Amino acid sequence: MRRAVVDEVHQRRTRAPKGFSRPHGALIELAAGRTLPSVEDASALIRSAIEHRMEGLLWRAFEEGQIALPSGLGRSLAVFHLEARRRHETMWDSIAVVTEILDHASIGFVVMKGVANEGRFYERIGDRSVGDLDIWIGPPDRGRFGEALRLLQPDHELGQTAQQLLDRKYLQSVDLVLPTGIVVDLHSNPFNWGMETKSAELMWNRRQTLTLPGRSAVQVLDVNATLALALIHLNLDGLAPLPGFLDVHRILKADGLSISDSMNLLRSEGLESHGWMTLSAVQTILGLNQDFHVPPSNSDWWWNLIWRKGTYPYTQVGSKWRRRGSSYAVRFTAKKRTIEALRHAGRRILRPIMTDL
Repeated sequence: MRRAVVDEVHQRRTRAPKGFSRPHGALIELAAGRTLPSVEDASALIRSAIEHRMEGLLWRAFEEGQIALPSGLGRSLAVFHLEARRRHETMWDSIAVVTEILDHASIGFVVMKGVANEGRFYERIGDRSVGDLDIWIGPPDRGRFGEALRLLQPDHELGQTAQQLLDRKYLQSVDLVLPTGIVVDLHSNPFNWGMETKSAELMWNRRQTLTLPGRSAVQVLDVNATLALALIHLNLDGLAPLPGFLDVHRILKADGLSISDSMNLLRSEGLESHGWMTLSAVQTILGLNQDFHVPPSNSDWWWNLIWRKGTYPYTQVGSKWRRRGSSYAVRFTAKKRTIEALRHAGRRILRPIMTDL
């Protein structure tokens, strides 16, 4: 049963592996925070919103009178939104469960990405689509990753081998299912990109407490570390999912943000250029007024070409918003880390064998 839940979330997370259909133009305006244009085919807009996981904000626009929908389509959108709100409420309840279990065992963790970003940068629960709960076990307790997995799901198939696989660099994250039915993506590495994160200690030291009304306090990363994380995960996802653009756009408006500080974190990973290029892509695709000029040291024409061929989606021409082989592109274009990328590729080949041992 739990395996089926994991598979369902995994399919939702990786839907349309060869490419999303091109986002409806109104969704780009919605993601950028601009007034929605008039829409002739509302059903096409709703289909695109569901595919690109924008149904929460579209429902909000409908409630605020920015767009008119036929009653039948409005009800369909309401069903998706109410389902998302219910799932997100359960996720926040699940965070309390995780906190109780891991705090009792004195295992440190932070909540990352989806619900953490929604709680800080969005107006209400359900505005941002979230598929699972991302938990990072911090560097001080990396050696207890397997223990954390067993505590959260005692019957997990990797409960006895996860720590060994992690120590031998064949594994960085595991999907598990809580008793609440929520899938947790348990991370040992914040970037979860297959290679070691050299700035992990620096990012861990940037924890802060997030307290929402009626919710338990939870540890999250500060806004600068959160931006660095959002930029790299948007790269790893091939600059395809619109919620990634939404996150970056909203983080850029957060108090206390220092883009240079975020880039310093990425520089230690050899990913500073990825960060600048992604900011430029978000600005271009969403049509934002902010113009992020790539510093000269990060604008080599050859590297720019490789990055665009490896990760940049076709948004201006054609009919597909493509997902490329971007995770490999990110690893092999990280500066001065080619040998690590080659070693990771070898481990990817051996991982199925090691997992079965």
